[in-house]
Amino acid sequence: GAHTICTDFEQIYYNEYGKQIKLSHSMLIHLAGGKISKSQSNAQCSWLTDQEADVVLNYIIEMGDWGFPLSHRQLKEHVDKICHAQLGAQFPATGVGINWTHHFAEKYS
Repeated sequence: GAHTICTDFEQIYYNEYGKQIKLSHSMLIHLAGGKISKSQSNAQCSWLTDQEADVVLNYIIEMGDWGFPLSHRQLKEHVDKICHAQLGAQFPATGVGINWTHHFAEKYS
């Protein structure tokens, strides 16, 4: 079953890399049943498209190169404008969440 498969792959990984990992047999069952992973689900819920994220990243780099690195507040304001322009009333009036810029920085660091 799924538990045996996970145990076998944990052992294969350990034999090859010398590092122990833990695989979830319940996650394997969910994925095999057609469910999506948390990271895939989060990507589908993203405020920015991949192209918009690239624009934001290039803007951050450009501003940094000019000696004006963006604060989290400035980044939030920039992203809020993009999302409001694209999504209109579907985008919350408060903008992206309080931790959005931190998660964005972690994702693209």
